[in-house]
Amino acid sequence: MRATPSWRKASPRHDTIFVRTGLPPEPHGLSVAQLRLLFSFMINGTRHEVALVEWFSYIGDSPDEDTGMWVVEREK
Repeated sequence: MRATPSWRKASPRHDTIFVRTGLPPEPHGLSVAQLRLLFSFMINGTRHEVALVEWFSYIGDSPDEDTGMWVVEREK
């Protein structure tokens, strides 16, 4: 997974990921997010890994009938 302001000396790369939330109404309990920043820090010798994400919402209650794919939009 990548979240970088410059990918191969070109434009930014912010991978899209599925996050298993188990929360309805997301299909199969998977939410969609885009990685904006990955970082880690240490507290008392324990490393904490963190991901800052931008969440997406599903549009509709079923996949698109033409493509068979779920349609999403950025959460506001």
